[in-house]
Amino acid sequence: NGTRINETEIIGDTTVTFYAHWTSNAVARIGAIYYESLQDAIDDVPTDNTQTTITLIADDLEAVYIEANKNIILDLDGHKLYNNGTKNAKSMNDSTNRPSVIENLGTLKIMNGTMTAISKQPAINTGTGDVIIEDVTISHIGTSGENVKQAITLHSGTLTITGNSALSANNSGAYGGYSRAVIQVISGTAKILGGTQNGILHWHYWSDKG
Repeated sequence: NGTRINETEIIGDTTVTFYAHWTSNAVARIGAIYYESLQDAIDDVPTDNTQTTITLIADDLEAVYIEANKNIILDLDGHKLYNNGTKNAKSMNDSTNRPSVIENLGTLKIMNGTMTAISKQPAINTGTGDVIIEDVTISHIGTSGENVKQAITLHSGTLTITGNSALSANNSGAYGGYSRAVIQVISGTAKILGGTQNGILHWHYWSDKG
């Protein structure tokens, strides 16, 4: 159906090259394999910590879940990954679904693009794995009350912000201090090595601040 395309296949002792038109609905690829959703690409990443690059090839309205023992480089390639509150992903810590953009338990590097969230959850909600943000603009643009959340919430592991990354959270009407934070660190270490952060940095435990 055009959602996955391998350029070559080895059949016995013969290498056969296939030429196909991939669907205009594809939003991501791993090498020469194309996917109609980013979640489908993530699901194809092995759970043995083999580093795998997923490249976004179009703007994508989606919420995704990354399970433990997956090691992903997500190259946005100049595109936007966003959630306007209508999409839900499996929660990283319970059986509910959440309208984050990314719920993460793996090792994750995001680079070269834009992420936007409008929901009651952070743009990135990350648990056990280490996360690197490089040359990415991430914004949470909720406008009132509980809809105002963080760009990133770190529950454990290490978060590194580097390059020309820019993080922001619209804090108008927020009901609590942590809801006004651009980054909330519940546990773990946050390292800000570059870029800009427009908002409050909120650590639950100051000893964890990197």
